[in-house]
Amino acid sequence: MSYTNKIPALVFSLSLVFLFQVSAQDITLCNNESINVDDLIVTSDSGMTIDVSACTYVSGDLVGYMNCIAENNELPDGASFNLEILKGDVLNGVSTIDLVLMHRDILKIEKLDDSCKVLAADVNGDNKINVKDLALTRLVILGWLTDFPIAPWKFYKSNELNITGISAETELVFAKEDFPLSELKIKGVKVGDVNYSVIP
Repeated sequence: MSYTNKIPALVFSLSLVFLFQVSAQDITLCNNESINVDDLIVTSDSGMTIDVSACTYVSGDLVGYMNCIAENNELPDGASFNLEILKGDVLNGVSTIDLVLMHRDILKIEKLDDSCKVLAADVNGDNKINVKDLALTRLVILGWLTDFPIAPWKFYKSNELNITGISAETELVFAKEDFPLSELKIKGVKVGDVNYSVIP
């Protein structure tokens, strides 16, 4: 296959990205409620430009979309496609109730009872829940900080979310050898929203 659309090496060695609005039934909260995401970006770690023009994302068929991209973009052996899901709104779902729940967990009064809540409480991405997360959440709620130190949403392959601790892999990486995909479900965790009050 001829790669006539490669970015010239003298300019950049990065892949182009393609942004579009999606309503995704196969990207859900941990309680299985669908999430409306802002953008999907597909790139490759090979530096090759990914052409998505032949592929149309249909809500509920993320696996079909990714398979279409793989069929129309011949990656070098050992290379991977990278899926990035973007969604903003830092304060969505974050309230003083979340502060109370995090505080009770830190003091071992009442531990957070599922992986998604634990992941949501780790607002600085250091794989711990401690007073730093509590302080950052308070500053965001008060408006003294406009963002958490990490992106406002974390996205995981559903089959990788049953974790011990809070260090689940958030990179949505798909090796060339993984295709065609037979299933792909993504779970979204809203950073700071420990009680699932987010409006998806």
